[in-house]
Amino acid sequence: MKIWLAKLAQSYPQVAIVDGFASAGRYQDGRVGSPLVFLDAYLTHTARERFKAPPHFVFIESRLDFAQNLRWEIDQIPDLHGATVDLIHGEYEDAFSHVVEWLRRRYANAPLPTFAFVDPLGYQKTPLSSLRNFRASLGRTAESMVYVPIAFMARFVGTTITETALDRLFGSRDAWQRVREEVQPGAEASARLADAYAQALGTEYRWVSRFAVDPASRNRYYLFFGTDSIEGLKAMKTAYWKVDPEDGRGYRQDLRAAAGQFGLFDLATEAPREPEEDLRALTRAHFGTDKFSIEDAEPFALTETGFRETHVRAMALKPAMQAGELVVTNPSARRRGTFPSGTTMRFTNRS
Repeated sequence: MKIWLAKLAQSYPQVAIVDGFASAGRYQDGRVGSPLVFLDAYLTHTARERFKAPPHFVFIESRLDFAQNLRWEIDQIPDLHGATVDLIHGEYEDAFSHVVEWLRRRYANAPLPTFAFVDPLGYQKTPLSSLRNFRASLGRTAESMVYVPIAFMARFVGTTITETALDRLFGSRDAWQRVREEVQPGAEASARLADAYAQALGTEYRWVSRFAVDPASRNRYYLFFGTDSIEGLKAMKTAYWKVDPEDGRGYRQDLRAAAGQFGLFDLATEAPREPEEDLRALTRAHFGTDKFSIEDAEPFALTETGFRETHVRAMALKPAMQAGELVVTNPSARRRGTFPSGTTMRFTNRS
């Protein structure tokens, strides 16, 4: 959120952040929820004085007691530094559409970069149609992050119990039906459902990235982020890799820390990882033996793999060159293997 604000609030006359399932603002153990995280990102931002205008925050919460507690938490903040904060007590699906329409009319004279965070307890109340309306109303600068309980869905994908909810989440029966027909419920179904949802969200956004979250309950969730901005994708990938320096694709919770105690037996502290990716192999498979440039390789790594664009030199091109699999066709670098701008190359038949 700090990166998002730094890039957009300094470039556009107004920005908005919408939290569709805001909750109470603070958990019983003292940890703050997403609304207070979003507000803090603005209030403590080192570039806040350079923003063209304070952000407009909209928090939606269906439970009255949670909404009241969140209102109390916000009221304890001594200075909002000009931010507009609207708190709406209502169901997400109904309230979100009204919020989107209100924002469209209120800021009709200029693009309104809007970040929508959709974090429900389940998935029955998050139809893809609401995000379609969000995009259609607010345009290309509207981005969303959706939290989806993929593992829970995978348990029932082979039944008819949740068909209607899945239809609404994915936008159609066709978007997820093949998973039920081709795989058994379980880990494989989880991976395939994650792919299917990324594709469904990709009908609304140019780029969709995802990040796995494995809480101690093993009820694996995914965060899906949709954007039309390559800079937005870069910023989100940077955040992913900061949380998961190993492969940038998932957070794994320590079960003993989550339980708050140590047991007699060693618990598995590593939840199942995402399928491994080999950037060198992926790059080779993508370009084959055709000539390509460093300017081709970097966006490929960023948009087609789980890696950042900055990884392609050290994790793909340099190892391939050292193994004799890659030749540079216009060497201009002072040091071999540095691949400066303008470098062209191709993979050999050797592998």
